[in-house]
Amino acid sequence: MVYAEFIAALRLGTSRLSGIVGKRDNNGTFTVIAYETEEAAGCIRRGNIRNVHEAGAKIKQLVSKLQQKMPGNRISKLFVGAGGQSLRSEKTIVSRQMSGNSTVSYELLDELKAQLPRLDGLDVLDIPEPSCYLDGQLEANPVGIHCSKLDAEYQRIVLRSSFRSSIEEAVKAAGLKDGLAGILVSPLALAEAVLTEDEKEMGCALVDFGAGVTSVAAYKRGRLLGLCVLPMGGQLITKDLATHFGLVESDAEHIKREYGQAVPADDNASIISVTTMDKKELRVIPNKEFYDVIAARQREICENVTARLKDMTGESETHSLKHILRAGLFVTGNASRLRRMDAVLADCLGMNVSHIAGLRRDIDVRGHHPDMTPDNLSLGLLIQGDRNYINCSANVAKPPGPIFNPTHAPAATQSTAPQPAVVVVQPPVEKQVPAEEAEEKKPAANEKKDKKKKTGLLDKLGKSAVQTMRNMFDNVENNKLDEESNESNEKDR
Repeated sequence: MVYAEFIAALRLGTSRLSGIVGKRDNNGTFTVIAYETEEAAGCIRRGNIRNVHEAGAKIKQLVSKLQQKMPGNRISKLFVGAGGQSLRSEKTIVSRQMSGNSTVSYELLDELKAQLPRLDGLDVLDIPEPSCYLDGQLEANPVGIHCSKLDAEYQRIVLRSSFRSSIEEAVKAAGLKDGLAGILVSPLALAEAVLTEDEKEMGCALVDFGAGVTSVAAYKRGRLLGLCVLPMGGQLITKDLATHFGLVESDAEHIKREYGQAVPADDNASIISVTTMDKKELRVIPNKEFYDVIAARQREICENVTARLKDMTGESETHSLKHILRAGLFVTGNASRLRRMDAVLADCLGMNVSHIAGLRRDIDVRGHHPDMTPDNLSLGLLIQGDRNYINCSANVAKPPGPIFNPTHAPAATQSTAPQPAVVVVQPPVEKQVPAEEAEEKKPAANEKKDKKKKTGLLDKLGKSAVQTMRNMFDNVENNKLDEESNESNEKDR
């Protein structure tokens, strides 16, 4: 099937790139047309492009895979999710003293937004709705309320300017016709896809544990409290195991997934026997030592997450994270699959931790196949791309058929379909007369033609009617000629 319109989005991961193509119908249902992945192979580091040319080649290969899954369709541009190390929120407060205890208006909020100072070396990707304090009191809907002072607290989402230039260059190297459709904020796209409005209103946090980075976002009263990306993820645990036990990273990753857990082992006497990936060597690793290496790094990551959340929420002795984030903390990402990881995070935070099972219930996405299961972040980018709608399809809709032009009418073609009856009116055929009578009949014939010109209705009559009228005229003329002949004969006598 050829699609004239669709959204295409790219996720830049440290371990792999993910591409998704889909569209939303008039009922709000999203259909996933294609989903594919491509190993990053070192061209992405901590969510940022390390090698532009290699990244361009990977993106080109990924786009080719996507197009193979939807024959007849071409991708002209891509949305790209930004979730690298430099991504963060910048808190800025803009204040206004209100004259005469006036009311807050949309125009006033626009003026305050325009007064936000520039940030050198940073791109502002998004400016979520501010938290407004009227005379020191937080108001969810400030427009129309009287106050003497307004404080608008903005959380601008920023990223190093070099990211945009790198991704634009990589997408161009991939050979896409129109290049970059836009840059989306990956943690916000994920939050919009998996968190409900009630959870954001009550207060919650979302932590995405990736291979190279861990993103943290917190919400309260429906507003973003803060966002940050930590330069640490599951890949650090893999590197620790490889270094400590003298393994290549592929073997270390394998045993981490197969045996790893985030807390020290209860059985210190056990051992782990590991066959290397090339099957040339059997390694014996002490159980306690193996788990201690993993637990130390995992706790470090969880403690950093806790510290960032405390900064975002303004936790104090009277207002703990548990009371501020009443809806709880939600985790997702491949690195969150490490066994007992949620127990370590809950111990650091002092609150319950829940794993994200899937998208919000009010989001309907179809098109999943056994070999095509998009991750939550890719689906979130698809949904966010639809809200910032730019058509990513290079397919040109078939134009309507040409309007008939009588001066350029197409040649007639043979058809077996029944055709409407066509009545053709033939002009009357003049009667052949002898040559000697021609001169005598010319005046009569000319008179007959003049009469026919005056009776234009004859042209509109059927063939039989015309023939009847013609016979009548011929009879009259013949009778006249006979009378003239008889008179001439009598004179001769």
